[in-house]
Amino acid sequence: MAVYTYKCNNCHKDFELLIGVNQESAGLVCPYCKSKDLIRTFSSFLIRGLKKASSSCSSCSSSNCSSCSSGR
Repeated sequence: MAVYTYKCNNCHKDFELLIGVNQESAGLVCPYCKSKDLIRTFSSFLIRGLKKASSSCSSCSSSNCSSCSSGR
């Protein structure tokens, strides 16, 4: 199963659907207006644990931890 983000070309609302790997997208409908005129859009995701290489603090984007609110 995977979560895909769609936009309805009829009512212009964005929504997510949980889709089986082998499921056809032809039978999908908008949960708001029931239109089948959908377009799959790119969805954003978060990868936890990554920090900027220029930052010496993992809880903020500051390169100076003395100015960071975490007190590191």
